[in-house]
Amino acid sequence: MTKGSEGKTATEQASGLIAVHLVGSPSGHLQGEDDAPPTAFNDVLVTGVPVSASSDEPAEKSSTEADISDERVPLPAVPDGGRPAATPEMLRSQAGEKTALPMAGGEEEEDEHDDHEKEEAERAMQAPLPKEAALKFEERTQGHPLAGFFMSSSLGCPFLVVSDSQLVEAVNAPTTMEAQQIFNYAVMLIDKYEENRVMLITDFEGEMPGYGGELVTAAFLPTGVLETGSLRVRRDGCPPLPKSDNVGLLIDMRSAMGVGLVRCVMENEGITKLIWGADSDLTSLRYQVFPRPLNIGSRSVVDVQLGFSTPSWRLGMARALERVPAEYLVGLPSKKLIDFDTPHSQNRRALQLPLGRLEATYAADDLHRIEVIMLNLDPKGGSYMQARAMTDQVAAVLASDNVGLSKLQRDLEWFERAFGIKRRKRAVEIARHIMAIRARGVVLAPKQEKVINGILACVLPALNKAGVAIPADLAFGN
Repeated sequence: MTKGSEGKTATEQASGLIAVHLVGSPSGHLQGEDDAPPTAFNDVLVTGVPVSASSDEPAEKSSTEADISDERVPLPAVPDGGRPAATPEMLRSQAGEKTALPMAGGEEEEDEHDDHEKEEAERAMQAPLPKEAALKFEERTQGHPLAGFFMSSSLGCPFLVVSDSQLVEAVNAPTTMEAQQIFNYAVMLIDKYEENRVMLITDFEGEMPGYGGELVTAAFLPTGVLETGSLRVRRDGCPPLPKSDNVGLLIDMRSAMGVGLVRCVMENEGITKLIWGADSDLTSLRYQVFPRPLNIGSRSVVDVQLGFSTPSWRLGMARALERVPAEYLVGLPSKKLIDFDTPHSQNRRALQLPLGRLEATYAADDLHRIEVIMLNLDPKGGSYMQARAMTDQVAAVLASDNVGLSKLQRDLEWFERAFGIKRRKRAVEIARHIMAIRARGVVLAPKQEKVINGILACVLPALNKAGVAIPADLAFGN
């Protein structure tokens, strides 16, 4: 077992935290030794531009005792005299030597949702679970002491919903005793994963994950697709189609219980995590500040996407699925059923809580999609070892980069090339990123301060024109 600083296993540490949480934490947030307290703003406007600081002086570190207002403050206007003075080229030169960050900046942009896709999503929400999948789910959960707290993926794979409140519409909120039983069962599974060196397909869902985003769920599903040592796809004894015979976990990251469990998995060297597009998820895990600080590191993570991509250009999952034979996708709905861009362009949630069936199965089905990609597409070199090495590099850079300046510069480049909803969405992401830096009380060098303020000046006109206001606590408008 992986030992913590006090000689306890990771799950023992989580168990101690959650036992306290379940008997009643007045604030609803339990702060462990690795938790960073939410830090407040210094004297800044809601957009994060210092009120009194000049661009040549670093902002002072904020006090953790300052209050953060929930009031929505309009973004300050920028004189609209044509193109903003600060262009991406100017900002890059102001930043001096650019640090090379092996993170996504060139991932393929998916097409915007059209009316046909919206109608398909509405039909999917109303349609019952296919009979074959429903029977499989019933067989797997019937008689289980926690049967009432499982939800089904589109393939009938059961996922235990781990939450101390209602995360999924179809699953009732547990009582305090039931929540403890759910937690204990999840701890038992995680201990088995570590003991047996299990690989977990992993996925996080939320709102604009990254420096200024919010993770809502974490999903884990054991898989035997890869060989443990070589990270090569198993060619002997591997089923022609994924059976999805394992039990998955769908964890609520709004709760201390969920955060504790996710930390146990993500920081565990003995459990290999297989993620598609890990960079933004790892960023949120480490740097999310609202509504709950996470401060979660990562070990033994393989970004499956990097098996087919480079850090500067990434193959989107929808494009990768187009290369998978159709028979492997039977039962899995379209990847494009949920429209994230439109609500995000207005600083609104795309995932309404509690999650409806469409949103809940979307989170679970992504794990099946990752599995069929691994089954059918050969990574560079025939193994995911190179992808793991690149993922380790991404994680190492993230651990030392609490600002993400190069990410902001790349996002600004995307913003400059985008139109319509995608342009506004990118503007919101940039503004939230900068506000999150301020909220964490990061002390910036004068050159960093100047570049960040210039980037913000570039996107403010688009936000002002759309009437988008972002509150100081980064809350969403719905």
